[in-house]
Amino acid sequence: MAAMKASNTDSTELLRLWICRMFRTAGALRHFIGDSGFADLDVALLLKMPARLYEDAKPFDTLAAQKAFTELSRDLEARSKRIRAPRHWRSNLQQLGKLLNLGSVEEAVLLVAAVQDVDPVLRDAFNLFRGHRRNNRVAVIARMLDLPVTEVQKALSGKGRLMSSGLVKWDKRTTGDFLDVVHSEVAEALLSESFSPQSAIRAIASPAPAPSLSLRDYPYLAETLGYMRRYLRSALRDKLNGVNIYLHGPPGTGKSELARVIARDLRATLYEVASEDADGDPISGIRRLGALRLAQGLLARQRALLAFDESEDVFSSSLFSRSVAAERKGWINRMLENNTVPTLWLSNACRGVDPAFLRRFDFIFEVPAPPPDQRIRTLRRICSQELSESVLQRLADCDKLTPAVVARAHAVVARSCKEETASDKGRALLHLVGQTLQSQGHSASELEADKDTIPKVYDLAFLNSDQPLTEISAQLQPDASCRMCLYGPPGTGKSTFGYWLARKLGMPLQVKRASDILSPYLGETEKQISQAFIGAQNAKAILMIDEVDGFLRDRRQAVRSWEVSQVNELLTRMERFQGIFIASTNLMDGMDPASLRRFDLKISFGFLSPQQAQQLLKSHCRNLGLSGVNKAALEAIAAEPKLTPGDFANVARQHRFRRFPDAQAFLQALLNECQLKAGGPRGKLGF
Repeated sequence: MAAMKASNTDSTELLRLWICRMFRTAGALRHFIGDSGFADLDVALLLKMPARLYEDAKPFDTLAAQKAFTELSRDLEARSKRIRAPRHWRSNLQQLGKLLNLGSVEEAVLLVAAVQDVDPVLRDAFNLFRGHRRNNRVAVIARMLDLPVTEVQKALSGKGRLMSSGLVKWDKRTTGDFLDVVHSEVAEALLSESFSPQSAIRAIASPAPAPSLSLRDYPYLAETLGYMRRYLRSALRDKLNGVNIYLHGPPGTGKSELARVIARDLRATLYEVASEDADGDPISGIRRLGALRLAQGLLARQRALLAFDESEDVFSSSLFSRSVAAERKGWINRMLENNTVPTLWLSNACRGVDPAFLRRFDFIFEVPAPPPDQRIRTLRRICSQELSESVLQRLADCDKLTPAVVARAHAVVARSCKEETASDKGRALLHLVGQTLQSQGHSASELEADKDTIPKVYDLAFLNSDQPLTEISAQLQPDASCRMCLYGPPGTGKSTFGYWLARKLGMPLQVKRASDILSPYLGETEKQISQAFIGAQNAKAILMIDEVDGFLRDRRQAVRSWEVSQVNELLTRMERFQGIFIASTNLMDGMDPASLRRFDLKISFGFLSPQQAQQLLKSHCRNLGLSGVNKAALEAIAAEPKLTPGDFANVARQHRFRRFPDAQAFLQALLNECQLKAGGPRGKLGF
C-alpha cells in the first residue's frame, strides 16, 4: 500500500476506469450491486457512488445504484483516452520491460498484476468474482486494458516472457484463478517514485558482501578452482547460457565465502537469492526458484553471478517426500539448461538429488573442512592475537571443526570475557566449541589439553616389530604412495608409530576410528569412508584408520549386503589413494583375505623383548628422576612376558597424579598393569 500512497489523481482515475470495465464484463455488475447493497463499501467509495445510496436508513435502491454506475462508466469511458497511468509508473514499466524484453501488452498486463498486488481496493474488486476460471480472468484483464483477448492470452501463456521470467504466476484460490506478482517487493518497487532496475533486483537478490578470504586461502582446492575460474571467465565473456555449479559440503566449511571469492576474482557482482523475507520468515523453495528465475532476466545484461544457498530445500528428496524440483522436473531441467546468469548452487550435501539434475551441472565438487595448516591460518585471522598458539593448535587439529563454529564462539567470548586473561579466554573458547561439537554428534576429545600422542620416552628401538621400521621410515617421502597394515596386541605401539612417522615426514595426520566412520544408516558408512580418503588426499595428509578390522571383515562370512559394500568401498578407496595409508588392528583373524593383498606392508607389533623392557624401564626412570633400578628390578621386568610400550606410558602418566618415590614403586605399578590384563591383582613385589 505504501506505493499507492505516493500515487496521484491519475492513478485513482485509472483504477476507477479499470474497475468499471471489470464489472461490465459478462454481467459481473451483479457481484458488486446486490439487492441489499454494495458488496464492498471501499470499492463503492473509490467509484464515488452517491452517498445517499449507502447512508440512508431506507431500503437499498438497486436500480438507482445501477444507474449511477452506468453514468460513471460512460463518463470514464468518454475520457479514457486522456486517463493514463502516472508518469513514474510508465517510466518504471519501460525500464523493467527493456531489461526483460517485454512487449507493450506484457507491460500493461504486468501493471494490472502489480497494482492488484499493492492496492487493496483493486484486490477487493477482483475478489468479488466467484468461481471464475482462468479464461474468464484473462477476458476481464483484456476488457480492463481495452485490448484483444488473444493478445492478453498470448502475454499470459506459459511460454510468454511474463510467466517464464518468474514475474507473475496464476494462483489458485477458492474464488478462482488470480494473477499474482511472484514477489510483492518487486510490485512495490515497480510502483514507487524511486524505482531503478537495481531496486527491483535487490527486492529478490542481495549483492553479496565483500569476501574476507582470497584464493590463497583455498590451496587444497587449487586444481578444481583453476578449471572452474577459467570456465566461468569464458562463460561470462561469451554470454553462455546454462552455466551451473554445485558446491556441497558440511555447514561452516566456507561455501558462501568461496562463492564471494570466485566472484571477486572474476570481477563479477555476486547476488545471493534470499532465503527469508523482510520479516525474517522463511521463503518457500518454489518462491525462491521464482526469484532466481526473475533475477536471471534482470541480470542478463550485467557481469554477474547468482548464488542459491541451501539448495537442498529444492533438490533433495527422501523416502517420504518428493523435492520441489522433482515435482517440476521438466521445468527445472529447462531452467538449468537455459539460465542466462551463471549460478552457484550451495548445499550441505548432494544426497537425495536426482541424477537427472546432477548431470546438468558443469561442476560438482565438495568443499571440505580446511586441512590443519590452512585451519590454523584462518583461525589466527578470526581470533586475532588474543589466544595462545597451543589453543589455536588444538582447534586446528580438530578436523570436524569448521571456521564458522570458531568464529561464532570467538564472538561470544570477545563480548562476554572482556576483562578475562588470555588464558581464561582460551579456556572459554574451547569450552564453547566443545559443546557445539558434541551437539553435532562429534567428540570433543581432540580439544583436550593433554593428548600427547608420542611419549617423551620414545624410540623405534623400543618397538618389537617383524620389519625394520627405521629402514622403512627412512625410505618413505611425503609424496610417497604406501599402504601398510600394522597389527598386534593393544599397546604395542601401532598408532604411536603413525604419529611418529607423520612428525618425521612433516605431514599432517588424519586419524579415524571405527566410531568416527561406522553409522547405523544405510550407505552412510561407505560415505564416511569415502570422505576420509578424499579429505586426506586434499590435505596431503597421512590417513590412519584404527580398528580397521571393524570394516575389513571376511566377505565370505557376510550375511548382510552392507557388510560386503563397506569392505568393497574401503578396498576401492585404498587402491585409489595417492598417499600414505596406515591401518591398525588388534585382530588379524577374520579379516578379509583379499584386503590383506592390497597392503604393501604388513607389519607385526609384538610384546617387548626382555632386553627392550629393561632398556625402557631405565629410560622412563631416568626421565622421571627415579633411582633404584638395580639388578633385581631388571630381572623382574625381564621376566614379564606381556609388557608393551603402552603399559610404560600409562604408568608414566600416573606419576603426574601420585608421585612414585623410586624405581621400585614405578616397577610395582607397571607389574600391576600387567596383572590386570591377565585378569587378577598382583601382590606387592619385594627385591
